[in-house]
Amino acid sequence: MTRTAVVRWLIGLAVVDGLLLVVNAASLLAGREIPALLCLDQEASLPTWYSSAKLLAVALAAVGCQRSAAAELRRGLRGLVWPGVALLFGLLALDESFSLHERLAALLMSGELGAAVRLRVLGGDGAKDAFAWPVLFAPFVVALLWFLATTLYSRLRTDRRNLVLGLLGCVAYLGAVVLEGGAVFASPPIDAWGDAELTRYFYFVLFEEGLELLGTTAMLAALALHATRSRCDSR
Repeated sequence: MTRTAVVRWLIGLAVVDGLLLVVNAASLLAGREIPALLCLDQEASLPTWYSSAKLLAVALAAVGCQRSAAAELRRGLRGLVWPGVALLFGLLALDESFSLHERLAALLMSGELGAAVRLRVLGGDGAKDAFAWPVLFAPFVVALLWFLATTLYSRLRTDRRNLVLGLLGCVAYLGAVVLEGGAVFASPPIDAWGDAELTRYFYFVLFEEGLELLGTTAMLAALALHATRSRCDSR
């Protein structure tokens, strides 16, 4: 795919991101129920499938970065970096479709670790168990974001515009994880939620899902544009 075609696709994705955010925000502001098929917080919806497709596209862009990298960067351990990024985003695409992290978190919350997290972090509120995964997987999330950020810095140092895009994607992902937990942890027990708490939660969700959408688009832009640039430079 040519660089011009990549740019056109990215512009189209940014437009779709914006439309999804506008539809969800407009429904919240008007006090109407968000259409289930377009709701950012709904499983098995268009935004879920769309996000999965974008994550898979990032994985393919990482493969493109590997193919267009200098020969010495494709050998030995250094040659495993871009395939590692591709594997990571492929797994994230799978997780987005099937909510694997939430299923695993539910399993962990049924044991002794879950009981400790529920008591010390969730204030004993079992209704918040579904939102415990940011705490349970925090070390894993930090390690993955560190891997992504250091990979981007080491491989895109001479491609500053795309480096900035990729790092912005990392920041957006971090912000989304923080908001996912913060939306619930700082709230009263869920059984005591009224209209004000529900409205605040939905706005948190809007910002969190928006960060995920835009973060993935930024990451895709960084890797896809870097791959096409490297390919052009090698000719």
